[in-house]
Amino acid sequence: MKDGNICFPDDGWYENEEKIPGKCHTYCLTCVGEDIDECLTCDTSLHYVRSNPDVPSSECIPEEGYTRNPKPEEEALKCHYSCKKCVGTGSHECIGECEADRVSPTDVDENHVCLCKNKEFDDEETESCSKCHYSCPTCDGPKEDECTDCDTDVTFRTE
Repeated sequence: MKDGNICFPDDGWYENEEKIPGKCHTYCLTCVGEDIDECLTCDTSLHYVRSNPDVPSSECIPEEGYTRNPKPEEEALKCHYSCKKCVGTGSHECIGECEADRVSPTDVDENHVCLCKNKEFDDEETESCSKCHYSCPTCDGPKEDECTDCDTDVTFRTE
């Protein structure tokens, strides 16, 4: 690539002190070396961002809501819709905080499921928590026959 009379390496490449070109780490768009923590910019089309934008070079990590793809050079994988951060794409692979409408039943440093709050259920169609029928403290859906438990003054009945 040429800027005026100065030539620069193409995206994905760098030039060492001996002026020998080298390939940047997979997730780096531009870099100063081949190592994972030598990225100047990240490939945002693959959902990667710099881990520390306050230093000249740093590692490219998945942006919030994504996790590393085990297949290099492919875009980061989207976390389950209930997770802000994750180690995989399943609902049980959330780490850290949950989305605002959810709670974690475990220590947030461990893998966990982000659950809907009491009197709500996980609505996979809308990818959010929706209200249970007013008589259900827990449920699988919005209808009165979708309760999984009952309030203490109500009897659970299956037909």
